[in-house]
Amino acid sequence: MNKSLRIIIIALILICGIAFLVVPLLRQPEPVESPKTKDASTFVSNTNLSALHGEEVSLELALASGFSKIDLFLEDSLLNSWQGTTGKVNWPLDTKKMPLGFRTLSLVSYDASGNELIETRILRILSDIEPKHQTASVKQAYLHNPTSFTQGLEFHGGKLYESTGQNGKSFIAEVESQTGVIRRKVNLDRQYFGEGITILNGEIFQLTWQQGACFVYDLEAFEIKKQFSYTGEGWGICNDGKQLIMSNGSDQIQFRDPGNFSVTKTITVCDRLGTKTKLNELEYIQGMIYANVWMSDFILVIDPTNGKVQAEIDCSEIARAGRDQGEVLNGIAYDQSSGKIYLTGKNWSKLLEVEIN
Repeated sequence: MNKSLRIIIIALILICGIAFLVVPLLRQPEPVESPKTKDASTFVSNTNLSALHGEEVSLELALASGFSKIDLFLEDSLLNSWQGTTGKVNWPLDTKKMPLGFRTLSLVSYDASGNELIETRILRILSDIEPKHQTASVKQAYLHNPTSFTQGLEFHGGKLYESTGQNGKSFIAEVESQTGVIRRKVNLDRQYFGEGITILNGEIFQLTWQQGACFVYDLEAFEIKKQFSYTGEGWGICNDGKQLIMSNGSDQIQFRDPGNFSVTKTITVCDRLGTKTKLNELEYIQGMIYANVWMSDFILVIDPTNGKVQAEIDCSEIARAGRDQGEVLNGIAYDQSSGKIYLTGKNWSKLLEVEIN
């Protein structure tokens, strides 16, 4: 075979091979676009909503066509349903009966196959009350044990009870109110960081910070009789004579059954500007919840029915008088028999009887 013929044969083989590879590719069907998903109904505003409690919020909605039904929900409650209505509509939302805090609005569009397209917005409901601005001043100063990292403080039957924190240093004690001398106490195991206490029905309830344990003591025997568990952190606790009232460092206050520690109600604490967090030691005084705000010299007065802040008490003078080398303000005790209010703090050298104006 001469050289020229060999070259021609090789060229034909290469051409056939390329055709074998290319032709199937050329014959591939063109990609088919999937059918476009229907646009869901939506809120016209792209931002979340905010209102003072009691205000009417006008929700502007854009209802899309091609859906069998469109529902508007507030959390799990159905507010309204549309069938056959399209375009922009306004829905008035009355906030009078709504709890404070963050609520979720959902606009749900259902197609013929039962599929759901969901659009959501957050509605923030704040207090409509302007809190009073009050000041606490010192009436009388007493000694307080500066080694006590105070977490809870409570008068009961004319006696003062205190709980302390820190691992290995946590205890509850009956304390001499004028001298700070401990009359009797129970230490917690080293694994527990003690928090607030309250006394109800002859029992002392003591929270722990991150261990999810509430210890219940017999008031007379001054020893642990049972224990409850809970989820999340424990900070402060008080009671209204029927229910336990508990903080966890957030803007939430929980009401709990003293028999089994189950949550019966939750309120969100708000003023006109926003929610109030870092709620710490609590005391129930004449129908209101008094709450230390951690890392501040302020106490909030909170309506237990709805979470609205009724007053802010500036305790700067108290802090200057009692802190010494101690840490933050933390400890509110109300002596119901005398009507006197006492404040102290973590490792403070003073327990102060105060006047609030």
